[in-house]
Amino acid sequence: MSTELSVRARATRLLLGLRRAPDPYAVYERLRVLGPVLPVPALSTVVLCGYDVCRHALRSPDFLVPDTRWRDEHTPGWRRHPSMEQYAASLLNVNPPEHQTLRGRSAALLTRSAVDGLRATVEELAEDCVARLVAAVARHGWADAAEQVALRLPTRAICALLDLPDEDAAELGAAMLRNQVVGELFPSEAELNEADQAVRELKAYFRALGERGHPGAWTRFSPGECGLLLQAGVSTTFALLGTALCALLKDNGALAADLAARPELIPGTVDGWLRDRPPSTMVSRVPRHDVELAGVPVAAHTHLLILIAAANRDPGAPGPLSFGHGPKYCLGAQLARMEAIALVRALLPHAGTWHLTDPTPSFTGYVIPQARTLKVTTRRPPAPRTPPGHDRVGRRTP
Repeated sequence: MSTELSVRARATRLLLGLRRAPDPYAVYERLRVLGPVLPVPALSTVVLCGYDVCRHALRSPDFLVPDTRWRDEHTPGWRRHPSMEQYAASLLNVNPPEHQTLRGRSAALLTRSAVDGLRATVEELAEDCVARLVAAVARHGWADAAEQVALRLPTRAICALLDLPDEDAAELGAAMLRNQVVGELFPSEAELNEADQAVRELKAYFRALGERGHPGAWTRFSPGECGLLLQAGVSTTFALLGTALCALLKDNGALAADLAARPELIPGTVDGWLRDRPPSTMVSRVPRHDVELAGVPVAAHTHLLILIAAANRDPGAPGPLSFGHGPKYCLGAQLARMEAIALVRALLPHAGTWHLTDPTPSFTGYVIPQARTLKVTTRRPPAPRTPPGHDRVGRRTP
């Protein structure tokens, strides 16, 4: 087998294996090593892993998102799922000039001053979520930090931003988890049916909210736009906060102790998580015309997978692409970072006394990898047994 065919075969196997990978970030690193541009004909896509080509495809007007027109031409049958139709018509998947119109409405809600004005609320929500976790652990001996904190905090923050009832956050967060499969690479029919049901429930929820005359910022948007704001604000931040929890609770809270001693390091630590384990690992683009990327010819309208999680690890990367780059830079970047910083500060007093029951939790999803369950307890996990003939750190003894 030629070198080129071997690389294509390995890239195909890695992509197809993502769904079963316990930690998809390790897979993205292996793909990056294969090369900056990887044609994968078996999956009708070209994978971009190098930082320069990824940044170019994100910012250049020569690359578009695969909108409804592209999907009609290249993905027959995709419209049979209402969840996919709503996703394809959202801000994430439209091109100019419609993109500017939709982005303008959302941007007015997420101005720097508006998000800054939410800071005290986010900090209070973080403290409350952690307090609820403390109470649950005290009551039961363990609790799920993913549900109690990583999911609850961003859902309540978006509810506060949109003026939605705080008591509805649990219901809305659960719907977001069911709906986010529409952004994955290989969703099953069963998963898409669940997403369809979540979309129907969300539309009914906003319709009922309107019938009750509930006021607030949410009324500026259609139900579909409200759903996207919830999805974008919950799903990726849930993943980021899960990363924070895993990092702070492992090794008996060693990192938490360091940050408690030097709290000025907290923002930089959050930025490091965003770089090394970006909550959104990939996005799609299609070139308007025939192009050449890192010496590889790519035909017009070919589907491109831009692997942000690989590009961030490129040794030549001057800065992370975790929130995108160019005209589709994430509008919620400031809010997501604020929530992560607030959570770290709220969690530090407790991190040294809590332990993960499973120090290496598995992830659900690979476009947005999430640790859906993070059970914490005050009981210290048993030390790993030392095999005969080894010392305590695993080195072989004479």
